[in-house]
Amino acid sequence: MDEGTIRFDVQPLFTMPDVREGYGRTQCLLSTEIRTGQKMQLKLQTRGSKAFLVVETADGKDKPTGRIGLDVSNWKAETWHSVAMAWKRPNILLLRVDDKQQQISNAAIPSCSAGMMYEMYIGTDSDGTQGYSDNEHADMLFDNVAVFSVFDYQPGNREMPPAMPVFTAPDIVDRNPQWIGKTKHRINIYTGKTSRDWKNTPIRLSVDFKNGWETLDAAGRRAALASLRLVQYDPATGQPIVYDETLSGDDKYFVPFRISPELYWQSSGIVSWSHSGRNPATYSLYYDPTAPYAEAFPKTIPMTGDGDRLQLGLKGDANRLSLGISGLFEPFDADNDGDLDLWCNTGTAPMSRSRDLGYGHYYYENLGQTSKGVVFAPGQLIYRGSTPFKGMLNGNTLLNIADINGDEKPDFIYSGWKVHEWWEFEMCGGKPVVTAIHPIPFRGKAPTAELKSRVYDFNEDGLPDLQLGTKVLLNIGLETDPLFDAGNPIELSMDAPILFEKDEMDKQHFGEDNGAALARERLFFPIDWDMDGKLDLISSSNFPELFFRKNVGTKKDPLFSKRMRLKTFDRTDIHIVSMLTLAKVFDWDNDQDIDLLFGGEEGFIGFCENIAGPAKIPQLRQTAFVNQLNAPLDAGSLAIPVAVDWDDDGDNDLIVGNSGYEILLFENQGDNRNPVWSESHPLYAAGVPIQLMPGPDGSVQGSKESYWGYGEPVVVDWDGDGLKDLIVTGNRMTHHFFKNIGHNGHPQLAAGELIEMKNPPRDDDGKRTDLPWGIHYEPEGNELITVHRTRPEGLDWDGDGVMDYVTLDHKGDLALYRGERTESGKIVLNNPENIFEIDDPYARAIVWNHAKESDGGNWRPGSQGRTVVNIVDWDGDGDFDMIWDNINGRYYENTGSNKSPHLVDRGDLVKERLANHNTGPEIVDFDGDGKLDLLVGAESGRVYYFHRSYIERDTPSVAVVSEQ
Repeated sequence: MDEGTIRFDVQPLFTMPDVREGYGRTQCLLSTEIRTGQKMQLKLQTRGSKAFLVVETADGKDKPTGRIGLDVSNWKAETWHSVAMAWKRPNILLLRVDDKQQQISNAAIPSCSAGMMYEMYIGTDSDGTQGYSDNEHADMLFDNVAVFSVFDYQPGNREMPPAMPVFTAPDIVDRNPQWIGKTKHRINIYTGKTSRDWKNTPIRLSVDFKNGWETLDAAGRRAALASLRLVQYDPATGQPIVYDETLSGDDKYFVPFRISPELYWQSSGIVSWSHSGRNPATYSLYYDPTAPYAEAFPKTIPMTGDGDRLQLGLKGDANRLSLGISGLFEPFDADNDGDLDLWCNTGTAPMSRSRDLGYGHYYYENLGQTSKGVVFAPGQLIYRGSTPFKGMLNGNTLLNIADINGDEKPDFIYSGWKVHEWWEFEMCGGKPVVTAIHPIPFRGKAPTAELKSRVYDFNEDGLPDLQLGTKVLLNIGLETDPLFDAGNPIELSMDAPILFEKDEMDKQHFGEDNGAALARERLFFPIDWDMDGKLDLISSSNFPELFFRKNVGTKKDPLFSKRMRLKTFDRTDIHIVSMLTLAKVFDWDNDQDIDLLFGGEEGFIGFCENIAGPAKIPQLRQTAFVNQLNAPLDAGSLAIPVAVDWDDDGDNDLIVGNSGYEILLFENQGDNRNPVWSESHPLYAAGVPIQLMPGPDGSVQGSKESYWGYGEPVVVDWDGDGLKDLIVTGNRMTHHFFKNIGHNGHPQLAAGELIEMKNPPRDDDGKRTDLPWGIHYEPEGNELITVHRTRPEGLDWDGDGVMDYVTLDHKGDLALYRGERTESGKIVLNNPENIFEIDDPYARAIVWNHAKESDGGNWRPGSQGRTVVNIVDWDGDGDFDMIWDNINGRYYENTGSNKSPHLVDRGDLVKERLANHNTGPEIVDFDGDGKLDLLVGAESGRVYYFHRSYIERDTPSVAVVSEQ
């Protein structure tokens, strides 16, 4: 595609150049860009009183670019405009806006524009796959988007796509069906016919509840949501259709449904459910702000397949709260009810069509003690989008809460990588509302403070100071006008020897620092831990360890000891399931002593209760995790799911690997129509949890990743005995086989053993020559070693009755390892065969994890591998296709044969962007209709479900026929 034209109509939702809150001064209307630097982007740039549409192009990093622009300062809110951009290689670029145009002949046009059309984003830039970049979302509406393969093509009216007809219900449909239940209001809808007769297909209804809903506070919204009811009707007669014949009264009519998270903080959102068959139907969604029902019904939460996020348990259950990857939290009593609520930062950058990857700032209200301890309400979004100064708070910017301007009100303070800001807020309707955002003033250069900041009064002068790691920036301003002295930081004295006095401290509360050389401390929390009147330090590290540093100096001139690991009261290790830990010390349970809280990369919040009592050296109980109502299923960061009926009870369970070192099982305690997902527990082998850590020498990215397992599980009957076995690979690049020695319905795994090759290649000195780049250890024998973090596929590729193995080899190329059974019955693998011809020049460059050194600017150490392989017959033509990870699941059609596969890139299966590093696609026929569906594990730890009818865009159209 050496030439082409992209045209569309656009309506700004603001008058130039005054952008609305939450949007930046630069907004991207269109972007197609790959990691090696080829790009075409159309952006709105506002400068003072002017606004311009600007096209930027490049043919690679560090190469010349092209740029043209047109003045759009006269654009008004909610007015439509026609925009076209066109190119012709090697250097012609054109921009047309309404009746104005500009053309240049010295632009640098990308050399791979045809393939890049797979990755064209409308209304946002292409950097959404990297959570640390500044996403430039457009505050606009788009319509009539068209791409043509001719330069400056101007279609006639007949060639333009016709306007989509408005979907309406036929006259025969009953607009006033029989009323069911106790609620006062309802929305009556009609759903159209699908092309195919699906067993299930998702229905999505956009709602904006009225009749007093908009005035509800947070508690009122939760109660009203529990009173929602859904009923299906006969379209012609208006008679209700029984959903569950085992029930009586109105309950037998109520259909299971799910709600989108934003309904917990606003009146608009999505209600979705599953519809059976292809025929039209009518439904009524009943609602009532007065909440006539005490609890939700039905309690089951269906997996509808429209990209819905899996959820734990039943409606109204309390399960483990997760803030998403590296969710940073700060406890504070926001509503002045005497208990601690939570504020969470997962970054301000929203992702286009991300389906709740979690970006944003959320408030979790403390609902009080239950049988599961403190339970929090579902999170309410407080802020998401660009901020006025540096544009974006990433998810590694710590939050502090203090009165920074002397008005006797708490403020939110962010000091991080790009941003140094403080926010004023007020409580309104049961949640904090940000009212103003200010820059933090520094004398001297603003510091880089990612994951380091703590705000407190270091020198006891009544003003909050800023501690960044081991440096303290004193507040030299006024009570109402802070100023932090970045030019003269105070360096804290560390690593002094500690002397235990007989009555001063009981050493049994601490352990030796076993990981001193590797565990890098990330955050120091100042607190008088040993109750001697001086501030000590509690520190957290990149590893699952927490440390204590005693102040052996004075209050005025602190001197902190060498660190010691915190232990529980009975000297056991604190149970921490995350790396990149983050420690906080607060009186969590309101019993007048200090407790320990911690979070980390997995997003869970651990609570270690202090049982010593007030004014005593803490003695900590073992970890209990904080819970919330209606918690999403969170499998840990970089979730790689496998859907399999592990316990042979007729439904799909989930086995999931993640960035940690355990393999998790989520048991389905319902069925495939309405699954009920249990809390996770680790899989055991030989009676102990499976823990696959790379160790100091196992990761290509170095010893700092000693604990990161990046588990990539596969479930397959590897040895042919009729039982499901487990294979796991990951960061260390070896492959472990866990044999199932139980029986159907009661799996039991033996200790793992390494999968071996029959005769790996060696040089004259006997050293292996098939080792991946960056390996830091010598193999013990013939074990299979491939590039890291790549999920394989086990199957009998050649039909000889022995399992084969498909994965990326030591070079990062897709390879077939044919299996061979030894005399003892063990399967060994022959040397890899690169039989796959792959046409994928563009997808590899979109998500940076798929790069090779030969890709130039897209490559970096550790970026090889990181691939999730699914081998399935996706198109039903009898041969093996492939689904890889990418933005969601990338489809490669096999246009050859199984003997000589030719895999052609057909793009991602759905439009939702679920990637940051990479995704974890899993292909499974979840509802048993004979068609393969898509599950996607995301970096956030969430797992999303896409039914085949949604993937093929054959879901019912929806029309609201009346509201009552």
